[in-house]
Amino acid sequence: MKRLAKEKILAGLPLKPFHRALKDCLLVAVTEKRTRQEIDAYVQALSQAVA
Repeated sequence: MKRLAKEKILAGLPLKPFHRALKDCLLVAVTEKRTRQEIDAYVQALSQAVA
């Protein structure tokens, strides 16, 4: 989340506080207000952050 925040991207809502089994999970919502380029940038940044 910190890596994405540096790129001004909100990673999502961490689900760990809701259940321990979800410690590596994020809740992500994408709406029609996001462009294909924004979604692609999110995917690329998240992929690099978890690599």
